[in-house]
Amino acid sequence: NRILYTPAPWAKHTLLTLQEAGSLQAIHPHSSKREQLLSYLCFVVLSGTGSLDYAGKHYLLSAGDCVFLDCRNPYRHSTSEQLWTLQWCHFYGMALPAIYAKYQERGGQPVFHLDDTMPVTDLLQELYTLASSLDYIRDMKIGETGYSFIITKAGYYVAYRDAEKNMQEKITEDKDSNISNLGKQIVEQKGQALLESNAFGSDSYIMVSPIGNTGLKLVLVY
Repeated sequence: NRILYTPAPWAKHTLLTLQEAGSLQAIHPHSSKREQLLSYLCFVVLSGTGSLDYAGKHYLLSAGDCVFLDCRNPYRHSTSEQLWTLQWCHFYGMALPAIYAKYQERGGQPVFHLDDTMPVTDLLQELYTLASSLDYIRDMKIGETGYSFIITKAGYYVAYRDAEKNMQEKITEDKDSNISNLGKQIVEQKGQALLESNAFGSDSYIMVSPIGNTGLKLVLVY
């Protein structure tokens, strides 16, 4: 089963967007080779065995192994005679290269093993179900673990989820010093930037992107 997903143009520029999701039961040994693909791939081996060649290394894969890789780099994955079953998704977003770099800096590997794959398989199935639905807000549902808002040049909230703050309060003057300090970083940014902060209650990535020459900044919290 496989579905190709085309997100709305606004979603491509503001959310982590799904490109493709599906599952595979191999019926004969095969290999798939890709490179220079503007995408990130996550897949989990449900049964069988195979291999992955990526970043100059060869990995043997079996049930419970998960793969997370940057498809701009060359890679090849192959099933063995013990034909594998996979679940996967391809996705992309403007913040992902920086997020993946941070993942690597913290020791994240392209291949890791899970004793319990259900959290991953349930999520992949949910993405597949959402992508195949006719729900007109599915872009937002796929990206619902984060949220976005706008900050004016002066630091005022716009389109914030706490409506009482919109155009009434400045992020740079928030009573919470963690938020106000983050707000000063956001206001001072001259270009696109990826910040990391726990100001909003948990460790988050904050993507800041100027909106043309308006002086406004789009803030995405993942």
